[in-house]
Amino acid sequence: MEPFLTQKEKQVLLDAHKASKHKRHADRIKTILHLNDGEDYKTIAAWLLLDDSALRDYYRRYESGGVEALLSDNYTGGLSYLDGKELKELEEHLTETVYLHSKDIRHYIKKKYGV
Repeated sequence: MEPFLTQKEKQVLLDAHKASKHKRHADRIKTILHLNDGEDYKTIAAWLLLDDSALRDYYRRYESGGVEALLSDNYTGGLSYLDGKELKELEEHLTETVYLHSKDIRHYIKKKYGV
Protein backbone atom coordinates (compact mmCIF):
# COMPACT_ATOMS: atom_id res chain seq x y z
CA MET A 1 0.00 0.00 0.00
CA GLU A 2 1.30 3.43 -0.90
CA PRO A 3 1.61 6.04 1.87
CA PHE A 4 -1.72 7.80 2.27
CA LEU A 5 -1.15 10.05 5.28
CA THR A 6 0.08 13.61 5.08
CA GLN A 7 2.76 14.62 7.57
CA LYS A 8 0.12 16.50 9.55
CA GLU A 9 -2.22 13.46 9.65
CA LYS A 10 0.66 11.27 10.74
CA GLN A 11 1.55 13.70 13.53
CA VAL A 12 -2.08 13.77 14.71
CA LEU A 13 -2.00 9.97 14.95
CA LEU A 14 1.34 9.98 16.77
CA ASP A 15 0.02 12.54 19.26
CA ALA A 16 -3.17 10.53 19.76
CA HIS A 17 -1.10 7.39 20.33
CA LYS A 18 1.03 9.13 22.94
CA ALA A 19 -2.09 10.41 24.73
CA SER A 20 -3.98 7.12 24.47
CA LYS A 21 -4.98 5.49 27.73
CA HIS A 22 -6.57 2.47 26.08
CA LYS A 23 -4.58 -0.35 24.49
CA ARG A 24 -7.27 -0.94 21.88
CA HIS A 25 -7.04 2.68 20.72
CA ALA A 26 -3.24 2.48 20.57
CA ASP A 27 -3.49 -0.71 18.48
CA ARG A 28 -5.88 0.98 16.06
CA ILE A 29 -3.52 3.91 15.64
CA LYS A 30 -0.51 1.62 15.18
CA THR A 31 -2.43 -0.25 12.49
CA ILE A 32 -2.96 2.90 10.45
CA LEU A 33 0.65 4.04 10.90
CA HIS A 34 2.03 0.64 9.85
CA LEU A 35 -0.28 0.47 6.84
CA ASN A 36 0.92 3.93 5.84
CA ASP A 37 4.51 2.63 6.08
CA GLY A 38 3.67 -0.13 3.59
CA GLU A 39 3.27 -3.08 5.93
CA ASP A 40 0.66 -5.68 5.03
CA TYR A 41 -2.32 -6.70 7.15
CA LYS A 42 -0.93 -10.15 7.92
CA THR A 43 2.34 -8.78 9.31
CA ILE A 44 0.64 -6.10 11.39
CA ALA A 45 -1.86 -8.63 12.73
CA ALA A 46 1.02 -10.84 13.85
CA TRP A 47 2.80 -7.92 15.54
CA LEU A 48 -0.29 -6.71 17.37
CA LEU A 49 -1.75 -10.18 18.05
CA LEU A 50 -5.00 -9.15 16.38
CA ASP A 51 -7.24 -10.58 13.72
CA ASP A 52 -6.67 -9.46 10.13
CA SER A 53 -10.36 -8.56 9.75
CA ALA A 54 -10.18 -6.21 12.75
CA LEU A 55 -7.30 -4.35 11.10
CA ARG A 56 -9.27 -3.98 7.88
CA ASP A 57 -12.14 -2.56 9.91
CA TYR A 58 -9.78 -0.04 11.54
CA TYR A 59 -8.61 1.11 8.12
CA ARG A 60 -12.20 1.47 6.84
CA ARG A 61 -13.13 3.44 9.94
CA TYR A 62 -10.13 5.75 9.54
CA GLU A 63 -10.82 6.28 5.85
CA SER A 64 -14.47 7.10 6.48
CA GLY A 65 -14.10 9.40 9.48
CA GLY A 66 -10.48 10.02 10.45
CA VAL A 67 -9.10 9.70 13.94
CA GLU A 68 -12.45 10.33 15.62
CA ALA A 69 -14.09 7.43 13.81
CA LEU A 70 -11.06 5.22 14.42
CA LEU A 71 -11.14 5.80 18.17
CA SER A 72 -14.88 5.85 18.70
CA ASP A 73 -16.30 3.06 20.81
CA ASN A 74 -20.00 2.65 20.25
CA TYR A 75 -20.43 0.08 22.99
CA THR A 76 -23.05 1.30 25.44
CA GLY A 77 -23.17 -1.68 27.77
CA GLY A 78 -26.18 -3.18 29.44
CA LEU A 79 -28.22 -2.31 32.47
CA SER A 80 -26.68 -3.18 35.81
CA TYR A 81 -28.32 -5.75 38.05
CA LEU A 82 -26.77 -3.99 41.05
CA ASP A 83 -28.03 -0.75 42.55
CA GLY A 84 -25.81 2.26 43.26
CA LYS A 85 -24.90 1.18 46.80
CA GLU A 86 -24.01 -2.34 45.66
CA LEU A 87 -21.91 -1.00 42.78
CA LYS A 88 -19.99 1.22 45.22
CA GLU A 89 -19.41 -1.75 47.55
CA LEU A 90 -18.21 -3.86 44.63
CA GLU A 91 -15.88 -1.11 43.45
CA GLU A 92 -14.35 -0.86 46.94
CA HIS A 93 -14.01 -4.64 47.13
CA LEU A 94 -12.24 -4.76 43.76
CA THR A 95 -9.73 -2.09 44.83
CA GLU A 96 -8.81 -4.27 47.80
CA THR A 97 -9.00 -7.73 46.19
CA VAL A 98 -7.20 -8.95 43.08
CA TYR A 99 -8.91 -11.53 40.88
CA LEU A 100 -7.06 -13.31 38.11
CA HIS A 101 -10.19 -14.22 36.16
CA SER A 102 -13.45 -12.42 35.51
CA LYS A 103 -15.35 -15.62 36.29
CA ASP A 104 -14.15 -15.30 39.89
CA ILE A 105 -15.60 -11.79 40.08
CA ARG A 106 -18.89 -13.06 38.67
CA HIS A 107 -18.89 -15.83 41.29
CA TYR A 108 -18.29 -13.26 44.06
CA ILE A 109 -21.17 -11.10 42.77
CA LYS A 110 -23.50 -14.10 42.57
CA LYS A 111 -22.61 -15.19 46.11
CA LYS A 112 -22.75 -11.69 47.65
CA TYR A 113 -25.69 -10.16 45.76
CA GLY A 114 -27.55 -13.15 44.35
CA VAL A 115 -27.44 -11.91 40.74
